[in-house]
Amino acid sequence: MFRKLTIDGFRGIDDFSIGDFRRVNVFVGRNGAGKTSILEAMAVAAAPAAPGGLLMANTWRDMPPTSSGTWHSLSTLFSGMDPHGRMRFEYVADDETASIEVDAVFGASGTDQLESGAGAGYEEALRGLRMRYRPDKGEPIESVLDLVEVGFQQTVKGKPPRRFAGSFFIHARRATSLGETASALTTLYSNKCEGRFIDAINKVDARVQRLIPGTQGKQPTVLADLGGATLVPISALGDGFCRVALMITGMVSSDAGKLLIVDEIDSGLHRSVMRGLWTSILELSRQYDFQVFCSTHNEEMLRQTLPAFADDPEALQVYRIDRSADGKVSQQPYDYAMLHDAEAAGMDIR
Repeated sequence: MFRKLTIDGFRGIDDFSIGDFRRVNVFVGRNGAGKTSILEAMAVAAAPAAPGGLLMANTWRDMPPTSSGTWHSLSTLFSGMDPHGRMRFEYVADDETASIEVDAVFGASGTDQLESGAGAGYEEALRGLRMRYRPDKGEPIESVLDLVEVGFQQTVKGKPPRRFAGSFFIHARRATSLGETASALTTLYSNKCEGRFIDAINKVDARVQRLIPGTQGKQPTVLADLGGATLVPISALGDGFCRVALMITGMVSSDAGKLLIVDEIDSGLHRSVMRGLWTSILELSRQYDFQVFCSTHNEEMLRQTLPAFADDPEALQVYRIDRSADGKVSQQPYDYAMLHDAEAAGMDIR
């Protein structure tokens, strides 16, 4: 599991360090404080030799698909939108300490012709990214992402010594992805894990007996069996349920990553199901050895962590993320006992 993360020069974060991560980690704070950027940085740390993950961070924010024609969007990854700056991440996990450095590259396309962003004129088009992963043990890995007319090409120098953790990221704007949910469900059923999946789903909606992946025409679909005469499209159950189904399939599916990252985990949820969802997340994270990072603005969602984690308080850590007037990002951790005391005193830590 991840224990600590340091972020330099990424998005709106110049210099920030956060640690003492637990099995379930919840970020709260005002809009613009940096919560989403921290979640994105965790996804980068989970795949430190894959610069394509940085491009996904832009996709999650509804930016156009990255290519040589939309190269300006890459500048949003750098602090101050200045691609001449250097982006750096450091993390500490149970079995590794490592750093990840990211530079912009400019000039002609083709990885053999790329010029380092350091000292290159910004009047040249930004043509890609170079990522250097340096572990405390083992050989470093350098990856270069080169923008082309449609999409990008990626080359890697050095062989990863092991399979990285990976992540299953659900961004705030995404209610569901039928294709992704259907694919994860297919894997889940093929591995005969449907029992645990339905048990978790029933903590949110007790009517659901099965969720069945399939296709209608050429489009993926997921149908829900509610015990009636016909099956119901999962989209008919609402955005909140679809997000929960995606979370749980991501955790139970064996080919998912070992980090579940959810931005605005409360989106679309009624307060009556929040305790059940936290209970399911804690149970499944133990069973499948997941670590969870998420954000919320919902006071009720945060309050319901107390009964859900009462038997395992050490599994929970809450962080209030703040941004000062000069733009510096800071954090205040709350363990279970501190969160309980804040609730008893009527304090709103959000």
